[in-house]
Amino acid sequence: MPAACLAGRRRLWLVSTTFGDVRARMRESTAAALARGFKVVRTERMRLMTVQLLERRGR
Repeated sequence: MPAACLAGRRRLWLVSTTFGDVRARMRESTAAALARGFKVVRTERMRLMTVQLLERRGR
């Protein structure tokens, strides 16, 4: 299901209150779909959250 939700997306913003690896608390299938299809191009850490910009990997 996560792959279907990501289809057609070139970029996405990932917002999390988890520090460290923001994908660590995601469902395994969601984290795997993000890792397969996207790369982190920017990370901003703020006092209470982390925001990452992800872009689709080249094909």
